[in-house]
Amino acid sequence: SFRILLDPIYGTGMLTLRKTYQKIGIRNIHEIHSIHDTNFGGLQPNPIPQNMETDARLVLNEGYDIAIGTDSDCDRLAILDEKGQYVDANEIMAALYFYLIHYRGEKGDIVKNVTTSLLIDRVAEKLGYHCHTVDVGFKNITQGMKDYDALLGGESSGGLTIRGYLYGKDSTFSSALFLEMMANLHQPVSKIIQEIKDFANYHMAF
Repeated sequence: SFRILLDPIYGTGMLTLRKTYQKIGIRNIHEIHSIHDTNFGGLQPNPIPQNMETDARLVLNEGYDIAIGTDSDCDRLAILDEKGQYVDANEIMAALYFYLIHYRGEKGDIVKNVTTSLLIDRVAEKLGYHCHTVDVGFKNITQGMKDYDALLGGESSGGLTIRGYLYGKDSTFSSALFLEMMANLHQPVSKIIQEIKDFANYHMAF
């Protein structure tokens, strides 16, 4: 029953996101910036806050539950909550890891790169697991996942993957997992993120 605003920023997400969501039963989807444009509408094709200002206005004015933004090749993910507030990659990764461990009963450590928030470390520690830090580059994330048999791996730029899936970042997958979390927890995005910060006792901006 979600109302989803989808913004692939003229990238390849226009080919995969809607189809995937519809296949798992989500119907109420509105898309913007979803035509083929090699100039990306004059935007930098990356879902950073300044490129999602239109999305934020639409969320507030039209009552969407979530806005999902992806980059040119759909491997970086950003989210706006129901208030139009930007949810950064650190918060997304922490929320998904907490959901997988605490609610779905999965087990395993997490891998992040050196630029990623200490929020991830705090969540892992409180769950009884370890956060392994590696150099920048997703190849280092995936190697760390193999070395430590980690459940989840990701970076502050918005890419992540999970044990048992491909060794590369894929926002079609990660956004679908985020929607699963919303459906199972029956909570708006802002409350999900607040729960993570309260659980970790971590309320800094980064």
